Amino acid sequence: MTTRLDNDDSLHQDFVKEVQNQFSEQSFMAIDFVDGYTLQVAPRVRLGLHSHVHNPFMSLIEKSKDFKTIWYQERHGYWSGVKELTPIRGKRMWMSIIHFENKVNEYKGYGNVPKERVEDFNLHPAALEDVIANVEDPKVSRKSALKHKIKTNWKVNFKLMKRALFS
Repeated sequence: MTTRLDNDDSLHQDFVKEVQNQFSEQSFMAIDFVDGYTLQVAPRVRLGLHSHVHNPFMSLIEKSKDFKTIWYQERHGYWSGVKELTPIRGKRMWMSIIHFENKVNEYKGYGNVPKERVEDFNLHPAALEDVIANVEDPKVSRKSALKHKIKTNWKVNFKLMKRALFS
């Protein structure tokens, strides 16, 4: 089993266990935990829900003989054409971290997430303390949060429906 993970993002403390729970003697199966969180750490500290089909936190279960690893598909979006993929909803197993050095990512969070949720992602103690002390009230960005929620849910549901119909 292999998993994609950028060095500036975080996985839930139960992520490995949840991936292993998906194992049932498959010879090749990609696992896509669709739901996660997004945490912006600068210039403002914001925490929100986010969902992303074929996201940068996918895992690949495969036989060890002639293994390919999750990097078999160079970009995580390329997994859309692979039939051997299981999308999993309702388990928030990843957290994308948005910061000044991000070249492409931007904060697209929504919802009122209890700030204590970040404790399950084993952040550095100083970073965890900073997030809990400074996270912005989600009511401050209510308008943009609604836009992100509508756009995210539309994209996720469309991609999952397309996968169900054409895979």
